[in-house]
Amino acid sequence: MLKAEPLWDNRYMLPKAGSYLTVTYANWLGKILAASYPADKGLWKVTLPPGYFDPSQVQTSEIGGSTLAMSAGLPEIRQKAALTFMRWFQLSPASIELRAPGGVSAAAGYVEDLTRRGTIDPYFDQPIYDVYAKSAARVNRDWDNLPFYSQLDAEFTRLIIPTLRPGGHSADLLPEWEARLKRYAVSQGFTVN
Repeated sequence: MLKAEPLWDNRYMLPKAGSYLTVTYANWLGKILAASYPADKGLWKVTLPPGYFDPSQVQTSEIGGSTLAMSAGLPEIRQKAALTFMRWFQLSPASIELRAPGGVSAAAGYVEDLTRRGTIDPYFDQPIYDVYAKSAARVNRDWDNLPFYSQLDAEFTRLIIPTLRPGGHSADLLPEWEARLKRYAVSQGFTVN
């Protein structure tokens, strides 16, 4: 039985006795788990998300990422320096290596680096790079950004999460969730097909 609960409880997740904690999230969470639960070394595992059909057909998703911003009020010379840094930070293999210890970078060059394959991560006690690379290769590219992610999340929290319990019939409410999102999109000036 799956029981949906908030991801964070006073910052860190607290599994209850007799239960298994499963977190469906992005690759950067591994670094947080390793730092937050050092005594649980070897107990956490990284895997592809579950599916209701042939496991070889599972598709994964992208959840966004971070941004770097620069003020237009900076003098031109500082803008050039900031842009140079941003380019280095996003694209340089050296920068990616600096950010990756204890975790994994989503940068293509990092994920596709075959020298990492088979490397056993000391916290997870498994070759997590292989799993992340497999996940990256299975990202569903047939999608568009929603113009209202926060509304999607809010409606899910209000309508679907309360039914994620035994006998809750959450699947019956998915059409209503979709209808609410369409109404919101139209109210914001979008055309919904």
